Amino acid sequence: MKITTHRICSLLAASMLFGGSTALAQNLLTNPSFETGDFTGWTVDPFGAGRTQATTYQGSYCCQGATPPDGTFAAAFGGGGATDGEIAQVFATNVGQTYTGSLQYAGVGGGDANIVFAIGDANTFAAYAGFPVTLTPSYDGTFQTFNFSFVATSTSSGVDILGKNNGGTGADVMVDNIQIVPEPASLAVLALGGLGCLVRRRRV
Repeated sequence: MKITTHRICSLLAASMLFGGSTALAQNLLTNPSFETGDFTGWTVDPFGAGRTQATTYQGSYCCQGATPPDGTFAAAFGGGGATDGEIAQVFATNVGQTYTGSLQYAGVGGGDANIVFAIGDANTFAAYAGFPVTLTPSYDGTFQTFNFSFVATSTSSGVDILGKNNGGTGADVMVDNIQIVPEPASLAVLALGGLGCLVRRRRV
């Protein structure tokens, strides 16, 4: 059977539309749910500001039982004390590309802690438009979801998560399941780009 360029391109386009997008949309972060049981892929206290009170935990956390929503581990900040905890990670991006993401967060104890979440240029440390964002949990151990998007202005972007204790000692905050992927609409455009080769109809 003769194989035509038309058929090859058709198969390629179908693969990109129905299968390739999944691979392209893979999370850009390493260890996004802390399933290594530690902060592999992350930097604790990235700016050397003494924000070291960050740990990973498994199972139910403290008083209200904040159980990790994805896998068996999550990250916790505060440790029941007044010390902040901060983690960060750098990842590759394309300038002008839109990215979407989400994370899950929770709190236990009193209402005196929150999470400051930022994404920006990893070279200049300038936050992208719309960041940083302060997330205030419900403090009952229930994980909530925060969805976000950003347009990268650098080939090297960074995500920073600060568990901020506002002077009290009775609250901890947790994060889990941090996702960052290229915007689905952009992936569809890339896949449809494969259809351009359908104009070639030379036999091989």
